[in-house]
Amino acid sequence: MGTNMDGRFLRRSHGAITLAALAFSLLGVADEAKADCGTVPFAISQPIVERFVMRPPTLLQDFRDGGEAMENRVTLVASSSRAALRPLLSVLRQANPRQRDAIAAGLAGAARNCERTRRASSRHIEQTVRASGDAALIRAFSGQYRSAGTPPPAVPKLPPRRAADPGDSMLMPGIRPATGSSGVRPVGPVR
Repeated sequence: MGTNMDGRFLRRSHGAITLAALAFSLLGVADEAKADCGTVPFAISQPIVERFVMRPPTLLQDFRDGGEAMENRVTLVASSSRAALRPLLSVLRQANPRQRDAIAAGLAGAARNCERTRRASSRHIEQTVRASGDAALIRAFSGQYRSAGTPPPAVPKLPPRRAADPGDSMLMPGIRPATGSSGVRPVGPVR
């Protein structure tokens, strides 16, 4: 097939390769789609990343119920390519709540992966999520990922505990048991 005498096959395949290279350069994928901080070798993740970047809605079609499988795919794609971050955020508008949760968890997982090997990439993921302006996404992402430079969330202070009164109930401090000869309050109609 590749040895066609008139060269039609070679011209068509060369045209397809040129078109693909042009598409990648226009999308910024050629430079950014390099393995960033993924745990999977880029040779394995590259086809997944390219498929997603070229057709982002496939993510929602492949994982209609969200879940852990979608979370893992988002982590793989986001930690393998910076070019995938913008398309990931673009599909949020069409995503159902379970898919949105999986995307947020996947982005948090990618940020955690990158934190270990490339902090700049981790910060880039975090900044991209925060710049999205999507309050629900930011809240879900922040609930699962906190960068080294982010202070821990504020923990509400509990009121000081009061000293137990010797007459208090052991089960419910502050409540005194009923008084009477047996210490049991009678149950029945009130007269």
